[in-house]
Amino acid sequence: IYDEPSCTEGFLDNIVQIIGYGSENGKPYWLGRTHWGENWGEKGYFRMARGKNMCRIAEVVIQIANTKKNGSIQQYNNISVYFIFFLTIIIYLMKNI
Repeated sequence: IYDEPSCTEGFLDNIVQIIGYGSENGKPYWLGRTHWGENWGEKGYFRMARGKNMCRIAEVVIQIANTKKNGSIQQYNNISVYFIFFLTIIIYLMKNI
């Protein structure tokens, strides 16, 4: 579980998808993934300390509501992910003007 106290500053230049949460040995964590592929982290996934805003993970959050299409959850394509990344950067910049 990534828990590095010095990871609190810097420009928000990445987007991650939080896909779950859990606890290990009493330490709560977020389960997430990035676009870096299976050769990074835990086969493309990571666990990061929850409840600490580690690496500013909780600073700009965008939630996409699940929508149903033909009885299953609709999948979002890469264009949607890049648009969300763009929106995240714009929101961050607007907050700091």
